[in-house]
Amino acid sequence: MKTLLLIDETRGIYIPFDFYHKFDFSSWGLNSSDYRDLSDPENEHYWDAWEELLEKAIHYNEDGTWRLEQDGSLFAVPAE
Repeated sequence: MKTLLLIDETRGIYIPFDFYHKFDFSSWGLNSSDYRDLSDPENEHYWDAWEELLEKAIHYNEDGTWRLEQDGSLFAVPAE
């Protein structure tokens, strides 16, 4: 299994915002209403919500189990 680029680092502080607006939360085992703070980069809880999301998100599909990792860009990485 290889690492998948989800959002390029050129999006900067908008990576959490883009994830909130463009990804299916339920496919990552999350409820989008729990992460409304990500809808506004100026929200005082924006980065706290993002850290929590990165810790909790798990995606299952035919290729395996994935978690999120941000190292500049946002990646889906094998959870194994």
